[in-house]
Amino acid sequence: MNDGNVNPDLARERQKATFNVEELSVVLYGGPQKLQRKRYLENIVLQDPFLGIAEPIDVTSDRGSQYEEAMRRNIYSEKLTKNLGITDRDEKSIIRGMIFPNIPGTLDVHKSMFTVTIMQHATKDQAKYWMPKVENLQVIGTYAQTEIGHVGKTVNHCVLMAQLYTENKCHGVHPFMVPLRSMIDHTPLPGVEVGDIGPKLGFTNSTNGFLRLTNYRIPRKYMLMRYARVEEDGTYIEPPNKRLAYGTMVYIRAGMVYQVAKSLAVASTIAVRYSAVRHQTESKPGGKELQILDYQTQQYKIFTQLVTAYALWFAGAQLVIIYNNITAQIEKGNLTELPQLHALTASLKAYSTSTVLEGVEECRMACGGHGYLHASGFPKLFAISALTPIVEGETVILYLQTGRFLLKCYRQVKQGQKLPGFVAYLIADAAKTTESALRKGSSPEEAWNMSTVQFMWAAKAHCHTYVVKAFAEFIKNQNISKNLRKVLDDLCSFYAVYLIRKNLGDFLQDGYFSNAQVDLIENRMLELLAELRINAVGLVDAFDFRDRNLESCLGRYDGQVYQALYDSVKNSSFNKSDVHPAVKKYLPNISSGKTGTSAKFFTRIFRISVIISFVNEVFINHTTIFFNIKYGNQIFAITRPFFFMHTRGKISFIKKIKIKKDVIQFVLLYVYRICIFGYSRLIFFSNINENKVEEKIGAVFYKLGFLIATHPWKVILVFIFIAGACGLGLLRIKPQSDVETAYTPMTSRAKDERERLKSLFKDHSGTNFFEQSLINTGSYGEVIVKTKTGGNILNSNLLTEIQNINDSIWQFTIKDQSGNTYTFNDICALRNHMCVVDGDFVSSTTFQHQFTSNNVTYPYFENKDLRTIFGNVSAVKTILKSASMIKLRYNLRQDQPKYETLAKEWEKQFISNLKSLTTNKTSIAFANSKSLDTELNANIGGDIVLFSLTFTLMIVYSTFATTSFRCVADRQHLGRAGVLTVGLGILAAFGITALCGAEFVDIVGVMPFLVLGVGLDNMFILLSGLSDAPFEKSPEERVAETMRTSGVAITITSITDIIAFGIGASSIFLTVAIGFAYIAFVTFFPACMAINEKRMADNRHCCFCHVIPTKEEIRVNDDLVVCLCSGSKPNSRQEADGFLEWYPPIVFEKMVSSTIFKVMTILTYLGFIGVAGYGISQFKQGLVLSTLVNEKSYYYTFSELSNQYFFENIPVAFVIDNQQNYLNKDVADDVKRIQKLAIADKDIQKLSCLNWLTDYQKSSFYDNSSVANFIFNLRTKFLPSRPFYINDVVFDSSNTSIVASRFFVFINNIKDSQEQGDLMIRMRDIADSSSIHMFAFSPSFIFYEQYVAIFPSTMKTVGIAAAVVLVVTAIFMPAPLMVLYVTVSVVMIMFGLFGFMTLWGLSLSSITMIHVIMSVGFSVDFSAHICHAFLSIDEPCSKKRVQKAIRRAGGPIFNGAMSSIIGIILLISSKSFIFRSFFKVMLLVVLFGMFHALFVLPVILSFSCSKPSNQATASVSKVELKEKD
Repeated sequence: MNDGNVNPDLARERQKATFNVEELSVVLYGGPQKLQRKRYLENIVLQDPFLGIAEPIDVTSDRGSQYEEAMRRNIYSEKLTKNLGITDRDEKSIIRGMIFPNIPGTLDVHKSMFTVTIMQHATKDQAKYWMPKVENLQVIGTYAQTEIGHVGKTVNHCVLMAQLYTENKCHGVHPFMVPLRSMIDHTPLPGVEVGDIGPKLGFTNSTNGFLRLTNYRIPRKYMLMRYARVEEDGTYIEPPNKRLAYGTMVYIRAGMVYQVAKSLAVASTIAVRYSAVRHQTESKPGGKELQILDYQTQQYKIFTQLVTAYALWFAGAQLVIIYNNITAQIEKGNLTELPQLHALTASLKAYSTSTVLEGVEECRMACGGHGYLHASGFPKLFAISALTPIVEGETVILYLQTGRFLLKCYRQVKQGQKLPGFVAYLIADAAKTTESALRKGSSPEEAWNMSTVQFMWAAKAHCHTYVVKAFAEFIKNQNISKNLRKVLDDLCSFYAVYLIRKNLGDFLQDGYFSNAQVDLIENRMLELLAELRINAVGLVDAFDFRDRNLESCLGRYDGQVYQALYDSVKNSSFNKSDVHPAVKKYLPNISSGKTGTSAKFFTRIFRISVIISFVNEVFINHTTIFFNIKYGNQIFAITRPFFFMHTRGKISFIKKIKIKKDVIQFVLLYVYRICIFGYSRLIFFSNINENKVEEKIGAVFYKLGFLIATHPWKVILVFIFIAGACGLGLLRIKPQSDVETAYTPMTSRAKDERERLKSLFKDHSGTNFFEQSLINTGSYGEVIVKTKTGGNILNSNLLTEIQNINDSIWQFTIKDQSGNTYTFNDICALRNHMCVVDGDFVSSTTFQHQFTSNNVTYPYFENKDLRTIFGNVSAVKTILKSASMIKLRYNLRQDQPKYETLAKEWEKQFISNLKSLTTNKTSIAFANSKSLDTELNANIGGDIVLFSLTFTLMIVYSTFATTSFRCVADRQHLGRAGVLTVGLGILAAFGITALCGAEFVDIVGVMPFLVLGVGLDNMFILLSGLSDAPFEKSPEERVAETMRTSGVAITITSITDIIAFGIGASSIFLTVAIGFAYIAFVTFFPACMAINEKRMADNRHCCFCHVIPTKEEIRVNDDLVVCLCSGSKPNSRQEADGFLEWYPPIVFEKMVSSTIFKVMTILTYLGFIGVAGYGISQFKQGLVLSTLVNEKSYYYTFSELSNQYFFENIPVAFVIDNQQNYLNKDVADDVKRIQKLAIADKDIQKLSCLNWLTDYQKSSFYDNSSVANFIFNLRTKFLPSRPFYINDVVFDSSNTSIVASRFFVFINNIKDSQEQGDLMIRMRDIADSSSIHMFAFSPSFIFYEQYVAIFPSTMKTVGIAAAVVLVVTAIFMPAPLMVLYVTVSVVMIMFGLFGFMTLWGLSLSSITMIHVIMSVGFSVDFSAHICHAFLSIDEPCSKKRVQKAIRRAGGPIFNGAMSSIIGIILLISSKSFIFRSFFKVMLLVVLFGMFHALFVLPVILSFSCSKPSNQATASVSKVELKEKD
C-alpha cells in the first residue's frame, strides 16, 4: 500500500515497528504467492467500473433496496469470476469479501452450505446432474435443517434435512434435494408454501424465510445418496457413520473460526488506528494531549482483542488443515477421527463466535461515541458477529456436544484406553459431578443435566488449551526472521497470560498458582502491553485489509478520520436539506419563510449601510433616506445605497452568494436607488452657491495644512512608521495564478452548473475514464512530437523514437511526502484496468501494419478521431497517407485527494523531464494542465525589474520637472519627495491588503505604474497650488493655503479614482493604493513642502542646506560663484516653478487664445470622433489565453502547434438533473428532439453524438415492458456492454429510478472566441426549450462565459463608475455646467478608447475590461482639474479666466500626463500581455485626457460665462485671522 496523505501520528507509529510488516502478511496469508494473488483479486474489484465505485450498501435504507443491490452485486460478481476463470473457493471468497465486507450476500448460503452439501452427499451421477445447474445459477438453493430460515425469496431449491421413513421405520435425518419454485417464473410449486420471515440482525439485505410442505412428493433420486441410500425396492442402506449426515455443518463450523477471526481482526484494526490518531487529555498541565493508545487501560481493552484475533486466525487456519486431513481419511473409509473432528469444530465454533462478539463490542466501546456511528463500521460488524454464535448451532448446545465427547474420553481413560490426540492433556475433574450423581441413583439423563454447566466450563477450557497450543505450534513451524518471531512470541505469551488472568479463579481453585505467581503473571501481562504498544499499528497493518474491507471512517489506512467522518455525514441523504420537512410540519414555531444565504446577505448589507450612512451624516449633513425590503418573513431596513461588493482577490463581506431571482430583483432596486440618489444630489447642489462646499472643505484643509506645517518632522516620522508597519504585511502576501480564477467571471451560470454536475456525477477517472465525462478540464500531460524535416512521422524509425519518448514518460518517478515512489502507471486515469493515453496506439505493430496496408481511414479510425492525434495530415480518399506531427495525452486520476496531489507533482516532473529530453530525428513541444498558470506567473515575476527602472525614471523626471536652477528657490527635492510619497503609499497598500488576506492576482502587477501616474499628478497639483500661495506669508500659512486651494482638487480626483477603481478593478490592491497615496499627499508631502518652505525662508542652499547670502548681499565679482552660492526665496510663480512647470502652460495659454487653434481643435476633435467611431465598428471581443505568456515559453510553442494543426474535440453535455421516467414517450421524444436541434447547429459535429437513451432503445437489451425491467436491463446488461455510457446515468440508492443523466454532442473546431460564446448561448437556448429540466454544459463554457459577459459587464460597470464619478464631482464641485463638461469628457474619452484600442489590435477581454474600467477614474482627473481651476478663478471675462485656469492647472496636467507616460513606457518591452495591453490602454487614456483638458475643454470654456466666486477672499481672511489669534 502507498501511504499517500497519511495522518502524521499514524505515519510515526508505522515507523516504530520492530518487524517487517510485509513478512507477517505473508505468514498470515500462507505465502507470498497467495498474498500477491489476494491483492491482485482485490485490485480487480477496486478497478472494476461497477464494483470499484460501488458505495457500501446502506443498511439504513429500505430492505427491498438493500436486497436488490445485493442481488445485483452477487450476479455481477458471479459473471466477473467466471470471465476471469476463477474457480477456487478461497479466491471467490476474497472477491466476495471485497463486494460484501462485513455483511452477508444474498447467495452466501447457496455458494457455501448448499453447494458443499451436494458435493459431500451426492453420488457422482447426482453431482454430475446438479452441479452444472448450481454453478450457472439455474438452480439456486439453500440448506434447510432445524430452523425455518434460509429459504425466503431467492432460492428455487433447498437441501432439506428431514427424517427418512421406509416401511414405517424411521432411519433418522438425511439430506434431500427439494424443488421449491418454478425454474421458469420462480413461483412456488404446488404444495409448497414459502416466503420471507422478516429481517434478522445484520441480514437485512438477504431473505430468510419459512417453508411449509403439504402432500409434497419428490422423486427417490432427489435423496442425496452418497453414504446412505434407498433402493428402488425400498431397501434402506445405512451410512458408515450417522454423523456423516452433518458433514456440511462440520465444514461450515470449521471455516467459521477463521472467518470470525477476520471480523475481530477488522475490529482491532479500526480500534488501534483510531486510538493512534485520537488525542485526549493533557499529559501534564500545558503539555500535549496524549494519543489514547498511550493509556494503559485503552491498551488492555484493544490489545487483548488484537492478540485474540491473531490466536483465532492461526487456530482457524490450523483447524481447516485438520478438517481437510480428516475429510481425506473419511474419503478413504477411515472414520475413526470423525467424532474428534465433530467435537473440536463444535466447541471452537462456539468459543470463537462468542469471543469475537465480545471482542467486537469491546473495540467499539474503545472508540467512544464515534463507535456508535454507522460510519465507524462497527454496527455492521457487530450485527454480523451477533448472529454467528447462534447460526449453525447455538453456543451452549455446541459446548455440551463437546462436553459429551469429553465425558466419553474420561470414561475411556478410566477403562485404560488411550485418549485421542486433541484431548491428550485432559484430566479427570470434568466428570466428577456426573459420576457422583450416577452413584446416587440418578438416571444418566438426570446426571447429565446436573453437570452441564461444569461440562460447558470444561469445553471452554478445552478450547483455550487448543487455541494456545495451536498458536504456539504455528509460530514454531514458521521459517521467519528473528524480529518477527520475537513479536509473535510476545503475542502468544500475552494471549496465554491474558486467558490465565481472565480465568484466574479456576487456577486458584485447583491450586495451580500461588499469590506470588499470580503477581508474576500480572506483571508479565503489563510488560507485554508496553512491548505490544510499539508494534500495535504494524500488527494491524499486517492483516492487509483495504479500506474497502473495513468500511470504516475510523480505521482508514491514511488515518484521515475526521475528514472522512465529515465527508460521510455531508454525503448523507438525511443532510441533503438544511431543514427537514418534518420540522416545519410538526414544530409550530418554525416558519416557512426563506432564510439562509440570502438572509445573511441582506443582514450584512444592512450593517454595512448603517455604518456608511452614519459617516455620511457626519460629513455631509444630509438627511438619510431609508427604505424597506421584505424578504421571506424578515424586513431589512436599507440605508441610502452606497456600498462596495468586491470581487476576485478583494476583501469580501459576502462570500459565495448564490444569485437567486429575489436577489437579482434586490440588486435592480439597489441600482435604481443609486440613480435616483445621484440625480437628486445634482438637483440639490444646483440650487446652492457653487463655492459653499469648497469653502467648508477648503477651511478644513487649511487647518490640516497649518497643523502639518507646524510639526512636519513628527508627521513624516509617524507616516513612515505607519507605512513601514503596514508593509510588513507583505510577508503574508498570497499569490493567485490560477487562470480560471483570474480571467473568468467570478460568478457565472457555467460555474453554478458545474457545481450541480459535481453533486450528481462522480469522478470515474480511477476506474472508467472517458474524457467527455470530465466536469473540469482534468489533469494531464501532453506532448507533440514532430519531425525536424517536416516529413512523414509515420515510418518505423520515427515511431520507434516516439515509443522511446513514451517509455521515458512512463518510467520517470515522483515521491510523496512520505517518500513513497510513484510512476505514471500508479496515478494514471484508468479504463478497463488500463492506463488511458490518447494516441499511444500509433506505436503498436497492429496500427503500423494497418497503415502500411493503407487501411487507416481518416478522420475516423476504429472509433478514434485521428484529427486530435495527427497534425499536418495528408489523406487521399479518406485514407491516411502521412502526418508530420503526433500528439500524445497522458491522463491522470482525480477521483481522490491523494491522486490530485500526486497528479500535480507528476505534472511538474513531466515538464522538467521533457525540457531536458534529447531527441534525434524529432522535436517535441509539451504542456500540462497547469502550464498556462505557471508560465503566466513566471512572466509577471520576470517583469519585476521594470518596477525599479520605472521608479528611477520617475525620480529623474520629477527632479528635472521641478528644478529651477536657483540655489534657494529650487525645489527638486520636492520632486523626489513626491516619488517617495507614492512609494510609501504603494508599500502600505500592498502590506495592509495582504495582511487582510487579499490575494495577489497577476493583473495587480500594473498597480504601481498606475499609482505612480496618479500620485505624481497630485504632486504637480499641490506644487502648482504652492506657487499660487502668497509669497509674503509664512511657510505654515503658504502650506495651509496650498492645501486649501489644491486639497479639494486632489480630493476630487482621488475619490473618483478610488470609487472607479473599487467598482471595476480586479483587486482591492489598487483601490487601497490610491487611497494610501492620497493620504500620503495630504499628510506626508505637505510636511515635505513645509520643510522646504522653511529652508527657503531661512535662505538655505537647496543642496547643502546652509545659509547663503542673497545676490545683493554677496560681494564677489565671479558670476559663477554668484550663481552657485547666492540666492533668495521666490517672490513670484515664475521664480518658484520649475522649467517644465512654467513654460508648458504659457504655450498652451497662447495656443488656446488663437482663433485658428480653436478651429483646428474642433476639426481635430471631429476627426477623433470619426476615427473612434470607425474603430468601434470593428470592435472585437475575446482572449486567446496562450497570448498571455512569453513567446519564448514552452507553452506558447505547444499552444501554437496545437491550435494550428490539431482538432479540438470539445464535448457539450445536455444534463437532465432530476428524476425522470425515460420509458415515458414524451420524455424520450423530448430528449431526441433536443439532440436533433443540437446536431443541426452549424458549429456542432454531425456524426459525433453520445446518447445512452437512443442507443439503448436500438439495442437488443431494451425492455419497455415496465419501468423496473427498463432500468434493470439498462443497468445490468446495456451499460456493462457499453462502458462509455456508464458515467452518464445516475441511479438512486435503490436502483429503481434514474435521478440524473446526460448525453453529448461535440463542437466543431471553432477558434473565434465570439463564435464560441454565441455557440454556448445557442446550446443553452436549446436546453432551455426542453419540457423537462435540462441544461447544457461544457468545461470550456467556464471560459466562454467571458466572451458573452465581458461586454455587458464592461458597459454596466463603466456606466456605474461614471455615474458615481458624476455624483462625487457634483459633491465637491457643485456647478451643474462644470459637472456636465467633466461627464461628457469622460464619456468621449471612453468612446475614443474603445475605438482606438480596437485599431491598435486589442480586443475586449477579461484583462482589457479591467484596464478600461480603471481608466474611468483616470480619465476624469485632467478634466476635473481644468474645470475646478476655471471655477475657482476670480475673473468675469471668459477668455482671461480660461487663460488663468490653464496657467494654474496646465502645468500639473502636462506634467501629470508626462509622468504617467514615463510611468508606463517601459511596459512596452514587457514579456507579459497584461502589461503590454495596460500600456496601450493607459497611453490612449492619458493622451485623450490631456487632449480634452488642455485643448477641447479650454475651447469650450472660452465660450462659457460662469460667475466666479466673490466670497473666497473673505472666507480665507476669516481663517487667517483665526489662525493668527
